[in-house]
Amino acid sequence: ARGASRADASELVRGDRELVHGDASTSAALADTEPPVSSSAASSSVVSSSVVSRSEADVDTELPITPFEGESLASTSEGEALLDMALLGREPSASSRSSVPFASSELPSALSALAALFPPPPTVPDASAKVRPASPRVPWLEPPPPTPGTETGGRWLRSMGVGPRSSPPPPPPPPPEAISDVEASSTVRDGVVGAGEPGGNGSGHGARESGFLRARVRSSERGAEKLRKTRRLPEVDLTHVRALTDGTGILQHAAWCIPRRDDGYCLDDNARALLLCMRLGDLSTWELDVTGLSARYLAFLHHAFDAKRGRFRNFLRYDRRWMEAVGSEDSHGRAVWALGAAMANGSSDGSRAFSADLFSRALPATRAFTSPRAWAYVILGIEEQADAHEGMGETQRVQVELAERLLRAFHRSHSPDWPWFEDRLSYANARLPQAMLLAGRNLENDVMIEVGLSALGWLCTTQEAMSGRFSPVGSNGFHVRGDVRAEYDQQPIEASSMISACLTAHRLTGDEHWRERANRAFDWFLGVNHLGQWLYDPVTGGCRDGIHEDRVNQNQGAESTLSFLLAVMDMRAMEARDVVMRPTSELVSSVIASSS
Repeated sequence: ARGASRADASELVRGDRELVHGDASTSAALADTEPPVSSSAASSSVVSSSVVSRSEADVDTELPITPFEGESLASTSEGEALLDMALLGREPSASSRSSVPFASSELPSALSALAALFPPPPTVPDASAKVRPASPRVPWLEPPPPTPGTETGGRWLRSMGVGPRSSPPPPPPPPPEAISDVEASSTVRDGVVGAGEPGGNGSGHGARESGFLRARVRSSERGAEKLRKTRRLPEVDLTHVRALTDGTGILQHAAWCIPRRDDGYCLDDNARALLLCMRLGDLSTWELDVTGLSARYLAFLHHAFDAKRGRFRNFLRYDRRWMEAVGSEDSHGRAVWALGAAMANGSSDGSRAFSADLFSRALPATRAFTSPRAWAYVILGIEEQADAHEGMGETQRVQVELAERLLRAFHRSHSPDWPWFEDRLSYANARLPQAMLLAGRNLENDVMIEVGLSALGWLCTTQEAMSGRFSPVGSNGFHVRGDVRAEYDQQPIEASSMISACLTAHRLTGDEHWRERANRAFDWFLGVNHLGQWLYDPVTGGCRDGIHEDRVNQNQGAESTLSFLLAVMDMRAMEARDVVMRPTSELVSSVIASSS
């Protein structure tokens, strides 16, 4: 270290003889230390002898440095001279100068020469050690944003004004077990990166109530608050989206950030990807070429449509064989939603006409649907293309019919302590009140607006932790009326839908309360959660699949990544617009006043 005294140098040489016979990594670490201030003459006497006696209190017997088997005394003296240079930063002593073939200007190469002279003894691998596959970025509790100034991610973090962490992260736990296959699912993204224990409830590194996690949550809250004050949002990075996309469409799942071809494709994710492309095309400030991507996702939707049945198929294997004859109602409704957006925001007349044709052929089947979410998705799709197609006729009649069904479902299910459309909260819950709000605005129905605001307000309260942060309902059981709410696994689709619904309420009413709710839900992606960890990965551009009780699911699948990017686009659209839509009636103002 800088300013080391003669006694310090003596202690280094006297107490750490193994450095000469140690491994190269230890010697390389010494190369990073700056030379001490002590003079060469004073330092020379410290290492002039190969034997340095210990104090009387030290009972160990000191042995001189002797050459390894097969080495000469000349090489040993040469090693002493090299050690002299490495530790004290000066030229070799006179006694060993003749054996050293370089000058003091070549000090940086001294340690590498020293390592070559005294290689470490060969290590015998432990036969019982388990061979684990190498994986990118395995640690569970690593801080998701990279340190500012590093080669990857530094530019993005510096642009947001986020400084380095005040303390280093804890040491990572042992690497996880090898990844097993994941069962294809359009709603539940289970973690496949192992926890600390086989059962999935990890070690002490992930203890929920530990002081480390509480400190990390507080740090993340401060960081998210700083982002809000500076009004900076992450950039839209499509790197991971492109990595998941091939000539057929976007793949469902990833192992860490690597696409998993075994799980194939699904209509849900390709519809989300098409919707994202339309959002990107809708904001002229984004110079991102998504024409090729949107055409690929639109072609997938067309291929998934069965014209004879008038229905979409959902799951497609990697070998391009469909796994079902008819997909779910929810996936069909989401495809109609994406097609509605493509009708309004397609990049060309041809793509808009193509989308309109597929939309008109897929719409009639939705009248027979019984899923409230499917109704909501169709309503959102009709709302997407309403401004671009006046006098919709049949389309508007479908919107009225589905909106009235959703309203009746609320009246049948709701109670003073359960103002909701169903007897359970499951996934993408906020889309239901969002559809109710948009239908009420479009149809000028005050009752629908009131119901939408009431249901959304209750959902915000239900998905709120005691500290006030956003805490979405867990997918391991969800929340059935009368039962305890599932806390885990928390998934990005919940935060994304909440952000979109709250911003819709904000645009409709002008109440800043809804904007703050959207901010809280977005902060969940950036570490304001019970683990205090980021889900967004600025290195890959992807989003991690969710939060378990003790760890983050490190896989970056399509649903999670697209949900995050759609949330970013919603937040950026709010900033770009930053104007309030005029309420449709005086009832909206009275509802706000009564709720406050």
